[in-house]
Amino acid sequence: MTLETSEVRVKLLKAGFTGKEIEVIHLCQTDIKTVEGNVLLDPWQKHPDGKTCAHCQHYTRCARLISRQGDEDVCDWAPSRFEPRVTEDIVCL
Repeated sequence: MTLETSEVRVKLLKAGFTGKEIEVIHLCQTDIKTVEGNVLLDPWQKHPDGKTCAHCQHYTRCARLISRQGDEDVCDWAPSRFEPRVTEDIVCL
């Protein structure tokens, strides 16, 4: 059983599994490693070289939701939601 969809996780919750048990199942099925209970991020969560959360178009939302400072080089979302911020050139007349 893979936990790729929320429907599968909901079925496990309805069957009596706790959120922590579902997390353990997920960690066992993936390459995510833990050290003393802390998740070590996989390379796919790392931002492109030289980019931080502040360079992502979702930064404002993340800053509000999870108190990001903007200097982090990994995404807390799994999989990463990093999308380069779209900037428009402003022409002063």
